[in-house]
Amino acid sequence: MTKRFNLAWRIAICTFVFCVGAQGLMGQQIDFSTYLPLKDGDVKTFAISSITTNGQMVDPPALSVCKSMRIEEKEIFYFDEDLSGTSATVGPNLFCHGAIYFDEGKFMVAPIFWRDDFKTAKLSNFEMLFPNPVEFETPYKVMRVGKEQRTYLFGPMETITIGTRDYENCLKLTILQDRGSSHYTDIVWFQKGVGVVKWFRGTGRMEEIQE
Repeated sequence: MTKRFNLAWRIAICTFVFCVGAQGLMGQQIDFSTYLPLKDGDVKTFAISSITTNGQMVDPPALSVCKSMRIEEKEIFYFDEDLSGTSATVGPNLFCHGAIYFDEGKFMVAPIFWRDDFKTAKLSNFEMLFPNPVEFETPYKVMRVGKEQRTYLFGPMETITIGTRDYENCLKLTILQDRGSSHYTDIVWFQKGVGVVKWFRGTGRMEEIQE
């Protein structure tokens, strides 16, 4: 009887700790702008690999070049994949491909894919994707990209290891993608003051920062 009581008591304690931890996570708030610094000319290099049915394949490293331009006197940012800026598209393989900026911490996005679209872009093309602050485990706006729907969930904070280096207190962002008959989950990790340090896509592609 005593053994059963002790076991039940331990289970009750574990359940209580788990519930308290989950509730604490849901209420946590954070300023996303500090985890995605935007600076014109900032260049990062990412190691690219992909998990396939034949194992892991390694691709050549890729560049992420932060660039800016003015739209109605507002500095707007986007990520490019080369320094020349001659490609027809704007960062199709980079996080939140398109044009972005922070408005008092609120994350504003416009789905600009073609470089020529910047010529006619207006601030009215942008809409808020994340408020300021963002709250952990709160599903943020289902963003429609063509026939695809995306839902964003922040949290928790995690330490990830890339090579021999530990990146501590990284902000985890889970992106749920619904493409009708198929479903994918992307996970992106951001470090404060650095930006994206790792991105694992539901397609099997993984990007890890090289420093």
